[in-house]
This record gives sequence, structure tokens and C-alpha cells, in this order.
Amino acid sequence: MEENAWAKYFPRSGVANLASDQWPPSNLVPDFRPALENYLEEVTLLSRRFLHLVAEALDLPATTFDKYADPIDDDYSRLKVVKYPPVKGYSQGCGPHKDSIGLWTFLLQADNERGLQVLNAAGEWIDAIPIEGTLVVNIAAGFEAITGGLCPATTHRVLTASENPRYSVPFFMGMKFDTTLADLKSNIPAVAQTITGTRKVWSLPLPS
Repeated sequence: MEENAWAKYFPRSGVANLASDQWPPSNLVPDFRPALENYLEEVTLLSRRFLHLVAEALDLPATTFDKYADPIDDDYSRLKVVKYPPVKGYSQGCGPHKDSIGLWTFLLQADNERGLQVLNAAGEWIDAIPIEGTLVVNIAAGFEAITGGLCPATTHRVLTASENPRYSVPFFMGMKFDTTLADLKSNIPAVAQTITGTRKVWSLPLPS
């Protein structure tokens, strides 16, 4: 395919999977766009700061993982608003999975409706109860990859409610699109050795 052939389909960046943002009419949802854009800016800054804190917690230099997420005004991360409508007689809103895009997911549970569950180390599903003023942070598959499985991606699912809709706003902190397998292979040994020596801890198998 010729260079920039995607541009006419993806005017935002010319890169596949990166289309222009879609917004509801301002007369229907006043102030929605500026509020969400402000939130996106703040959670993007938080994600970079969080990545540094995680590196330090693993006894690594703070900027160890920056090369996978920079620049801060990237096209690798994304945010969306999700509605889970109430369904009677069917409990699965989103089946067990790991976030496959990027390094971390920062999830704002936008109401008090339960539904999100996380698989713990004992293989048990536990409720991630909404707590005002907090975010749920999941490890994504990208971070599992660059740590050689030492930091396994979070397995989670969503159950539907029977009475009220549930709203959530996930921010997926992306990896650079040009990250290669060679990049990962060159980084993993040093990271893994620093964190735990020769021990490896792999993630739990995805349950059915």
C-alpha cells in the first residue's frame, strides 16, 4: 500500500485505527466535549506519572518504560465512554478478558452500579466496588510483555445489572505502534533480572 494511503480514511493522523473523534451534538449534551477533553488531558498526565512510580517500585530507573509510551501527545492511547444497559435473564455484560491494547487501563466507574469483577491470584472473582474519587487501574497486555510476564495483565469481566444501566470511562494507555518484537526481547532480560532475579511469575490462564 502506498505511503499515507490510510489518510483519507483516518484524517486525524493517517494511521489505521485512528479515526477522527466523534462527539454528540452540543445542544443535546452541553459541556460534554470540554469536560471529556479536560479529563483526557489529566488522565494522560497521570498515566505517565504512574508509569514512573511503577518503575521505581520495581527498583528500576523512573524512565525505564518511557520509550514505549512517549510522546505524551501520542496517538497510541484512547478513551471511550461505555454504557452497559440493564438486561434481565442474562448476566454477562463483557466476558473474561485482558486488555490487549497498551500498558495500563485507568477506569473511571462513573456511577454506583456494581458489575466489574477482577480475577485474584487464588482464581476467585472479586467485585471492584465503585468508590467515589478513585480509578481502577488494570495492567494491560503490553506491560506484561515488556516485563516478561512478571507483571501479568489483569483478568476482568463485567456483569450486567437487571435494573439500572452502568456507565464507565476507560482510558487505555497505549504502546507506540512501532514497538517491535526485537525491542521487547532486548528489554525483557534486564527488566526481569532486576525485578526478581531468575524467578518468573506468569499470569493465570483465562477462565471460560
